[in-house]
Amino acid sequence: MTQLINKLMANAGINAEQAHKSLETVKDYVKEKLPPAFGPQIDALFQGQKMEANGPAPTATSTSSIMDKASDFAANAKDKIQDAAHDAKEKLEDFAGDAKEKLGDFADKAEDAANDAVNKIKDFFNKKD
Repeated sequence: MTQLINKLMANAGINAEQAHKSLETVKDYVKEKLPPAFGPQIDALFQGQKMEANGPAPTATSTSSIMDKASDFAANAKDKIQDAAHDAKEKLEDFAGDAKEKLGDFADKAEDAANDAVNKIKDFFNKKD
């Protein structure tokens, strides 16, 4: 876009800010008049990139940018998966601890109930004598 701004300044006799605003206005106008799918191509055109049928030509910068984004995405995904695995481990440990405690309480109640039953049976037979 710098190249076009310089050309506008030289040909129209305006300053850099005016040239920039003029180009932004023209770019926005063109984008309004064309389908949204042309937006990236229009942006690329105003940035001075070579145009191709399927959009701007890939550059080393855009390719490395895509690779950087993919790398960042992979790193973020890895972090999220590790966090999820850690959270799952903690929840399972908590669940196992709670289950152990509840089973222990159940076993204690079952033992008490069994002892009560045995004592009642003993009392029943001892009363008959």
